[in-house]
Amino acid sequence: MIRQFVAIALALAVCAPLAARDKKKGGKEKPATFVLANRSDSLSFCLGYANGGMVLKQRLTADFDLDSTHYDAFVKGLAKGAECYDMDEVAEALGFYHGLLVRKERMEEVMRPMLEADSTLAINRPLFLEVLEASFLTDSLQMSQQEVGDYMSSLQKELQAKAMEKYKADNAAFLADNAKRDSVVTTDSGLQYKVLVAGKGKVASMNSKVKVNYRGTTIDGVEFDSSYKRGVPAEFTPGQVIKGWTEALMMMPAGSKWMLYIPYDLAYGERGAGPIKPYSTLIFELEVLEVED
Repeated sequence: MIRQFVAIALALAVCAPLAARDKKKGGKEKPATFVLANRSDSLSFCLGYANGGMVLKQRLTADFDLDSTHYDAFVKGLAKGAECYDMDEVAEALGFYHGLLVRKERMEEVMRPMLEADSTLAINRPLFLEVLEASFLTDSLQMSQQEVGDYMSSLQKELQAKAMEKYKADNAAFLADNAKRDSVVTTDSGLQYKVLVAGKGKVASMNSKVKVNYRGTTIDGVEFDSSYKRGVPAEFTPGQVIKGWTEALMMMPAGSKWMLYIPYDLAYGERGAGPIKPYSTLIFELEVLEVED
């Protein structure tokens, strides 16, 4: 992280020494100004800005919900820490900081995916804190580092498997409920679709060139791809895409716009692809613009 700060600051500091800015028009607050007489002053300014307002403000907000009402107190602590060389004070301050990282609400947020995978699991917070402290103050605990690592690795694999089974079941339940809708058609393969606009143009064959616009999401509404956002339609043949699309494109006349609900076995299967998790049902708004033989 320090390298990132330094890189930002050096990129700014290669210019001539910075000049103080005048008060802007429109009643805006006058910027804080500093005397920057030479390149060393410019470097110092950039390092201070890069380590502070350019990055640290965002981290304080993201990590600790710290807002501007607390900046005065933060700056006081910062000034004290910058000149502190008593190692006991340094250690206590670092312990306080790392204690903030394991506050109850923060740990709950970090651990939520794991705990949601197995409702029988919970964090015994007093025990957690006791062991955390003991791991610094004693030479050994009842489990070795290797045993702890092995246990956590095994538990993670177990919970990932449970989470994946739940995700697979949730996707199957979505399709089962969706199939009950009057406007949804389910084909023999399991593909589901709903006609939004009934086109009257040519229907593609396997080797036809089609031009389409589309938007794809998972069942929780997370968008993973969109030609609409790119502003450029996609072009390909039906044989070049996932099975669910191939089947749909060979039923959709040009000018059609459908909603597709594609089971994982007609999409990216048990492996997934990129941001698409294994066993994902994919939902597409698909619009066929042109079909060429």
